[in-house]
Amino acid sequence: MRFLLTTPLNTGLLARTVARNVVRTAAEQWTASEDRPECSPAFAKLREILDAPVRPECRGRSVDVIQESRGSLDAAAAVAKAGAYVQATFNGWLGARLSAIRHAPFWYLHVSHINLDRPSRLHWLYTTGLRRMFLLHDLIPISHPEYCRAGDDARHRRRVETIARLADVVIFNSRATQKAWLAHVDATGLPQPFGEVVPLAVEDVFRAKCDGPALNPQIPYFVVIGTIEARKNHSFLLHIWRQWTQKERSPRARLVIVGRRGWESENVFDLLDRSAALASTVVEVTELEDAAIAVLLRSARALLAPSLIEGFGLPIAEALALRGACHRIGHRGPSRGWRCVRRIP
Repeated sequence: MRFLLTTPLNTGLLARTVARNVVRTAAEQWTASEDRPECSPAFAKLREILDAPVRPECRGRSVDVIQESRGSLDAAAAVAKAGAYVQATFNGWLGARLSAIRHAPFWYLHVSHINLDRPSRLHWLYTTGLRRMFLLHDLIPISHPEYCRAGDDARHRRRVETIARLADVVIFNSRATQKAWLAHVDATGLPQPFGEVVPLAVEDVFRAKCDGPALNPQIPYFVVIGTIEARKNHSFLLHIWRQWTQKERSPRARLVIVGRRGWESENVFDLLDRSAALASTVVEVTELEDAAIAVLLRSARALLAPSLIEGFGLPIAEALALRGACHRIGHRGPSRGWRCVRRIP
């Protein structure tokens, strides 16, 4: 396997020694706390909240918010990335230029949407003999622009066109994504390269035996995972949650929201920041490692999935891998914890 680095100035192979360092550094960062979620300050705080009884005096303030102190790390990563571009361009990190891979029997695999809306960054592919494979996550900005930021629909149309014109193979994460793709390319007259549905896999931690730390909640809790944005439908969930939890004097359950705050969801932010009725039973966690999420789901009554539209829905697959209960809001039927599994069509 060889690594390509594309910068605004050029594209070429990353030297093997540098590539090995990149892989090692990434592996160390990704797995630093994966095996020991109890080492995460965010997980420790969440555990403390869930293990404690619900306090009525919490009413009258905002919900508990648990945040990882990652701002400085993100800034440092941005600086390091910029520095890597400069060194790669001027200090020989790229090693061989495109001539080293021209007409070589390699595949180019593109698994994100990065740079697809800027096709000029991928023009170098036309000069090589590389076969090209792209993973398409969804067409939501095109099919449901009302749930996205202004201009995202036009940007995503450029991404889809880039894939259609460059790809030898398109990978879809679900049949729903493939269906949306086929409808779009048929309507726009774009090329239709060979495509195959390959569902996303879940990390091993969601399939491992339950032999790690466990939570001992004072009352049952439910979990919803995903960026807080319009299509995730947190607003509907929070209004239902408020009505349900206020039917009795003693709180019935807690709701744990895992995900960063996104865009155009100010009504949800207002509920989280100012709703006295939600303050005692809702916990907001901006970020958790996979191992911590696995522990959280194992002890939860269910994963709630109120989303209006998804390309795949990875948290649902992770919950099912844990043999967890996954309910779609609106489905009728008794909740029996981990024994009740409802698949989302």
